[in-house]
Amino acid sequence: GPSLKDDPKYGKFFKMLKAGVPRPAIENKMRSEGLDPAVLDNPNGPVPAAADASAGGGGGGGTAAKDDPKYAKYFKMLKAGVPRPAVENKMRSDGLDPAVLENPNAPAPAEESKSDGAAAAGPAAKDDPKYAKFFKMMKA
Repeated sequence: GPSLKDDPKYGKFFKMLKAGVPRPAIENKMRSEGLDPAVLDNPNGPVPAAADASAGGGGGGGTAAKDDPKYAKYFKMLKAGVPRPAVENKMRSDGLDPAVLENPNAPAPAEESKSDGAAAAGPAAKDDPKYAKFFKMMKA
């Protein structure tokens, strides 16, 4: 196939490098598009096969994380200029893995939310000894 620098998807990043755009900025842009920034080290290398597959609409891997309703709001926060560490902390507090932000076009992680699982498996909050004292406080 064509070399990376001639590929329509990757070529623009090599043009950005040539034009003097700071490499970290280019790497962030590549990640935001679901591409591997490591290819910048090898402009004449072949286009990665995996990249072509993922660009083809998810390849049956489910909804892209940035389009998944559970994650979309975090990508919107980033787009709105909220600092990334703040968005990551918000995701953690909501019981989600901030690593999802690394690759917005990757399929969203399977439904395995800790908070839902724990509640379903254990006793109801009012019967849980850990929370019983709070319900007693409410009665007082």
